[in-house]
Amino acid sequence: MIPCAEQVAFGKNGSDVLALAVRIARAHTGRETIAFCGYHGIQDWYMAADPGCAGIPAALRELILPFRYGELASLERLFVEHPRAIAAVVMEATTESLPPPGFLAGVRALAERHGAVLVFDEVITGFRLAPGGAQEYFGVEPHLACFAKCMANGLPLAALVGPRELDSVVSGARYGLTFRGEALSLAAARATLRVCREEPVAAHVWSVGERLRGGVHEHGRKLGVPVHLAGPGPRTTFHFEPLDGLGELAQLSLFVQECLVRGVFHNGNLLPSFAHGEQDVEQTLAVFHEALTVVARAREQRSTEGLLHLAPLQRFQDVWSDSMRRRDAHG
Repeated sequence: MIPCAEQVAFGKNGSDVLALAVRIARAHTGRETIAFCGYHGIQDWYMAADPGCAGIPAALRELILPFRYGELASLERLFVEHPRAIAAVVMEATTESLPPPGFLAGVRALAERHGAVLVFDEVITGFRLAPGGAQEYFGVEPHLACFAKCMANGLPLAALVGPRELDSVVSGARYGLTFRGEALSLAAARATLRVCREEPVAAHVWSVGERLRGGVHEHGRKLGVPVHLAGPGPRTTFHFEPLDGLGELAQLSLFVQECLVRGVFHNGNLLPSFAHGEQDVEQTLAVFHEALTVVARAREQRSTEGLLHLAPLQRFQDVWSDSMRRRDAHG
């Protein structure tokens, strides 16, 4: 199903297999620096990029370099500024934006030109955008790719996939997890992937996501609430236009709260599934309408006072942006 997958090494979390991909890339290239774009788990190699993350050795912070999604020049600059130092380019193929034409192919060409390993983090995009993930949907194959989440339909399983010699380099990387061969999750993945291959799972997920997007935008227009669902249909994110005295996250927090008390659970991100049918979509859109009505009241009074009863949400993207600004400020 997955274009670049000739062999596989299993793990339990996306963080496991991403850390393995980075170790393999470093071993293969003899280099240490990693260029990244996106969110890639909790391991030290990645969290070293966040100055606000405690407990990270200072030496690791010099080995992780961010580049901007959709801006090929920002990655090219890293290769120029760090010649023959970058072991891998680790990235999500898409997040809230679809890649500009030629961007992903350009990333692969840059990685190959400079002798780096291209790693796609498909922990979220895997099996959602297409049966073979983002690499099938966009037609660009990485050297290594990481999968998890829906692969075993909620059971703990992750996978690093790559070329046929993957087993020998995994052994050399001393990759050993007690539960990597746990059979229940493997059986769940076998059943889940059979459905993904034989049924129109990706097409259905796209359809549900686009129906929700269209409904949200329609309800927002009717209620006078500027709300937007960003990202491709299989993984969308809510954004609210801020007002003086009423920021985007305050509105999002209120919206999430009002959805929750009406039986629709989300955190500002929507990840449709194959199980969601027409009745689910209609019920969800009805709840969204009621929740947006409450947001409209908050916008009228330019405050969530008397309306919000939960702690305000923090988006990882915003926390990460703050960390990047601190990083830049400290050189």
